[in-house]
Amino acid sequence: MSTTLVQPAITAQAATTTTAMQVATTSGTTTTSETTTTPTPTQQITTAINKALRRNPGSGPGGPGAPGGGPASPAINPLAVVPQAADVRLMGSLPAIFTGNRAEAEHFINGVQAYICLNREVLGFTSPMKKIALVLSLMQGDKVVDWENNMGQALDKLDPATDNIPILWTMFLEEFQEQYLDTQAAD
Repeated sequence: MSTTLVQPAITAQAATTTTAMQVATTSGTTTTSETTTTPTPTQQITTAINKALRRNPGSGPGGPGAPGGGPASPAINPLAVVPQAADVRLMGSLPAIFTGNRAEAEHFINGVQAYICLNREVLGFTSPMKKIALVLSLMQGDKVVDWENNMGQALDKLDPATDNIPILWTMFLEEFQEQYLDTQAAD
């Protein structure tokens, strides 16, 4: 007896936007409308997942439907929110310590971001200030000591009640990129 696994494609609907414009002419006012379809963030994600898994919506090995020609399984609502687990724990492993080697900088920061993403439901992992502190704790050595200390001192001066905002993490990533990923900077 052989078993065939069918991986259903994920689907999502796009948002449709209609824009009406009024144009004044010498003979009067004319109204025109333009309809565009803009993918929603959910659709963009599902498209990327399907592309990565090389799936086409509505198809799979043997065509649509369940294996053996039986009825298809009930549709899964792609917009349903997945509930958070009650016993959220740290998962994955931290990236290796970053010593300032530019050749390893992109791999390091991508590893940190993947680790943070994997653990985003763990208490504190959505805090921009804690994300920065995590990165700084993974930086050691002569090539990073000054930059790491300066960033740490700046972080210490911030007020968690008012300064712990998402743009802080974005700005930190930009500073890291300028310092370690910019190919024009001196090593």
